Amino acid sequence: MSRKVTLVSYINTLPYLEVLRNSKQFELDLRVPSECADAFKDYSSDIALVPVGSLADIQRPYRRIDSFGIGGDGEVRTVKLLSHKKKEELTEIALDIQSATSVQLVRILADRYWGLVVSFTSYNVGDNLPEAVLAIGDKVFELESHYEFSYDMSQEWKNWLDLPFAFAVWIISDEYTTKEEDEFRKLLEKVPDVIDAVIEKQNGKYENYDLESYLKKNIKYSFGPDYKKAIELFLQYQLSLAERL
Repeated sequence: MSRKVTLVSYINTLPYLEVLRNSKQFELDLRVPSECADAFKDYSSDIALVPVGSLADIQRPYRRIDSFGIGGDGEVRTVKLLSHKKKEELTEIALDIQSATSVQLVRILADRYWGLVVSFTSYNVGDNLPEAVLAIGDKVFELESHYEFSYDMSQEWKNWLDLPFAFAVWIISDEYTTKEEDEFRKLLEKVPDVIDAVIEKQNGKYENYDLESYLKKNIKYSFGPDYKKAIELFLQYQLSLAERL
């Protein structure tokens, strides 16, 4: 059995990386969100931080570690719809396809909350900037200054349902014992204790935004019961939308 852990290579996973590297127990495999589920599905790793929007496509037996992930309770900062128009006026949205969760979230919000009829296209780094784009991860900080309107997807979900939102959750192969899962969970519990050390190590590297506020206030690593409720609700909406397309 491998000791490889797959997770996202974004700023918001720096605390997880700090804990896992300090443990010296795992080989770390860093990818964009959409590839994390693939690594787990093809047995490249046995533990992975995967987009919630990819869970329905994973046939390999696994257990979900519902108490930890990447989430937001209100503004999350790094999943945004950026636009030159108010969202009510949009007819087309370009999608950053690196995250299945964010793509599905904006589709659900447009359909069920905003009441928009829009078409969706793909956006890749280097393309000409579209009229409206769903940007995720570190790219948000680079793109948002080019747009007049900005809508935080986690905040929009909160405004709609009064629930937090989980973008990614940890999953572990069923081949792992409960004891091994508990040991991994105990590592994840150390994340709040390493955030200050992470910020100190990154000092001066990210001058365009407040790293401390982002990691301590915007990003949520520990999930309570409301996150599990939000995950199940999102998966229901995702399935319903897929059945209609």
